[in-house]
Amino acid sequence: MTVRVLNATGTPGRAATAAKELRAAGYTVTGTDNAPTPVKETTVTYPSGLKEQAKALIARLRTPATPRWDPQATPGAVTLTVGSGYPGLRGGLPGTTALRIRLRHGRPWQPSVTSTVL
Repeated sequence: MTVRVLNATGTPGRAATAAKELRAAGYTVTGTDNAPTPVKETTVTYPSGLKEQAKALIARLRTPATPRWDPQATPGAVTLTVGSGYPGLRGGLPGTTALRIRLRHGRPWQPSVTSTVL
């Protein structure tokens, strides 16, 4: 998925930090910039055709967000606008499943595959 990152915190470097985290999680970052005005809430906007990608990105955020269609959004990219309350991404890689091992009382360890976002 391709993501553009905007800093709406008023604190220099927040978009660059979020972009680094996104790249480490397997996303392609097209660029970073400052948003026109500071905001507290982190938002995800998308151009036509990228609603599902926006939802997938939101699923990785550690903060609630609603995908918003923006006719002026960067074509081909979802835009993450980092607000002052942005806590980062959840663990795990996009689209992967996590292997969990559980201890059951009186039984040996048994692996259990779940499709949980960490």
